[in-house]
Amino acid sequence: MKFPRAGIGFLIVFLSFLLAGCSVMRPVGDFFGRQYVNTVSYFNTFYNAKKLYEEAVEELEQAETRHRQQSRSGQFEIPQQIRQKFNDVIEKCSRLLHQHPTSRYADDAVLMIGNSYYHMRQNIQAERKYLEMLAEFPESRYIPEAQLLLAKTQLRMNKIREAQVALRDLVERLDSRSDRDIAARARIELGRIERNADNSQDAIEEFASAVEIARDRTIRSEARFYLANVYHDLEQYENAYREFSDVVDDRPTPAILFESQKARARILALNNKHDAAIDLLADLLSDLRLNEYVSRIELEAAHIYLDQGLIEEAIDQYVYVDTTYSRTVVSTEAQYTLAAIYSEKFGDFKKAKDYYETVSRATPPSDLTRSAWAKHDNFNKYWNHKNEIERLDSVVLAKKDQLFELEEQLSLVRDTTEIEVSDTLDAEDYSEQHVAITPEELQKQIESNLAELARNYNELAGLFYIELERPDSAAYYYSRLAHNFPESRFAPQALYALAEIVRLASEDGYSVSDAELLFESRTVSDEPQYLRNSIYRLLIERYPDSDFSIEAKRILGMEVPTVESDPLEEIYIQAEEAMLTENYEEALILFEYVMNDTSDSHYSAQARYAVGWIYENILQKPDSAVVHYQKLVEIHPDTQFASVVREKVNAWNEKIAEEERARQEAEIAETAEKEQEETVEEAIEEEPARQRGIPLARPSDVKELEEKPDTTRIEEQNEN
Repeated sequence: MKFPRAGIGFLIVFLSFLLAGCSVMRPVGDFFGRQYVNTVSYFNTFYNAKKLYEEAVEELEQAETRHRQQSRSGQFEIPQQIRQKFNDVIEKCSRLLHQHPTSRYADDAVLMIGNSYYHMRQNIQAERKYLEMLAEFPESRYIPEAQLLLAKTQLRMNKIREAQVALRDLVERLDSRSDRDIAARARIELGRIERNADNSQDAIEEFASAVEIARDRTIRSEARFYLANVYHDLEQYENAYREFSDVVDDRPTPAILFESQKARARILALNNKHDAAIDLLADLLSDLRLNEYVSRIELEAAHIYLDQGLIEEAIDQYVYVDTTYSRTVVSTEAQYTLAAIYSEKFGDFKKAKDYYETVSRATPPSDLTRSAWAKHDNFNKYWNHKNEIERLDSVVLAKKDQLFELEEQLSLVRDTTEIEVSDTLDAEDYSEQHVAITPEELQKQIESNLAELARNYNELAGLFYIELERPDSAAYYYSRLAHNFPESRFAPQALYALAEIVRLASEDGYSVSDAELLFESRTVSDEPQYLRNSIYRLLIERYPDSDFSIEAKRILGMEVPTVESDPLEEIYIQAEEAMLTENYEEALILFEYVMNDTSDSHYSAQARYAVGWIYENILQKPDSAVVHYQKLVEIHPDTQFASVVREKVNAWNEKIAEEERARQEAEIAETAEKEQEETVEEAIEEEPARQRGIPLARPSDVKELEEKPDTTRIEEQNEN
């Protein structure tokens, strides 16, 4: 090829500079070289960050899927290796932004940082990055995605108003643009907000709009799913079933597909089409898309059997789920339901207690395990009270027999003034054969046992009424308490509670025939309203000065005497209102003010119980709760609040004592183990010396050798 003359001259000059050992072009070459290296390094770093982010997202989805497949208890926790990848993404992108803040990949890097925080549920950091993205890159093509994720992050942080503003703005800007899927996802989030606020009609409009504008079939199926759930909430089951069917025919995720099919089965069961519901669930077992939900499908079949009233079939299915998918969420739920069946359907408290105990030990703890622990504790209380009632009944009966014999024998002894002592009973022989106790002392013991018996009846009745939700059983024990222990301090409360149970019996359809025991000498109508009023009148007649009688008079429209108001009543009411609005900090302050007041207020015990309840159930501080419960039992032992927590305090004290014993045993075992190890070490050190026949050096010998110098060689030299 023939070059132009000027071109040949330039080429010669360029080559001469290039071949020069120390040329003036080297700094220029170095500059371009460094720019090339920096550009390659920058792009490689960004590429690696992008690749690492995609790997982390994919691994996170796989880990969540495995968690669902295994159905393990507890909330899903992001594995540490995945967290580390997200953190590496944040580090790489942050370094890129520091070195090249104006690069064309800067907006992508900021979004990756925000998304990494979002996936790790570090909401404050994610929100800050998304806001930074919106402020610094307003023209970026990633703005819609950033704004949507900002709103979802704010929803996690319960910033409902801010999220709504962001979503509304996003919808208005995107409705006229091509990115309709993000607009559909924004409307889905707006619909969920409206549904949570019980604005059902607004929620329907949002979800329906999302269905209409979504192009992606998966997003559209999600919108349909939420729309169907709103119809289900409104009990519009025909519309709900239609929408759930449309979800199935679209392209749903496996999770939404399972939930939709489960909802269809439940709607069929609600319409008494149980066989069709079971057939639908059976078909789902062969759907490969639902492999990870097989255990839940089996559990749902058990629920359908139970709803149908096929108790034996339901029990068999729950047992199958429990044994086949042991130590999983579905197994725990099956055990919990079995406990409820044995308790409510068969009254088999022993089996119910055993199942609740198993559920309470599931790890990690959850709402279900905590509920099971409480129910297991209630059944423990039931057995304790029942056994104590049987024991006290026997004790009282034996002591009454003993009292009868004692009085009879004393009567015979008094009659010996006219009869020879040897023919009947000698006073000296009598004193040797029997414990020295007077009839008066024995009578006091009987009265004390009867009072304790009445207390156990009252606590057992309250346990059935409040905790176990068995008002029919509560009526049984309240009736016997009021009938057999009319002098007890618990009798007025028993009558008042019994009247309330009678009122509810007509609504809930259970029997309270035990209440008629109170009127064995009268004829009383079994009509609920009449029976309830009769119990109120009996309460007023027997215990006219009781607080329960005053309330009964008010219910019956009778004149009620004016009672001086309690000065702490208003403060206590404020504390209750604070607790109901979940302002627990203020509630604690007000309750503690009431319980620490020196006046003899009947709100004091109630306030101390409320403080303990908040520590136990809200703040999750059982130690603090037990301290207040202990003081409640000590200061207000005769109140109903003390009776509620007494067993809990005893159980806690036993637990503490058991832990202390275990700690002491562990210390003893550790000390013994250390001593054994030291003995073994000494034996090992001594063994080589024994094998060589060398006498072991005592500590005194070692000290003597150290103090006395070795003069052997000096003596040998002197001899020579």
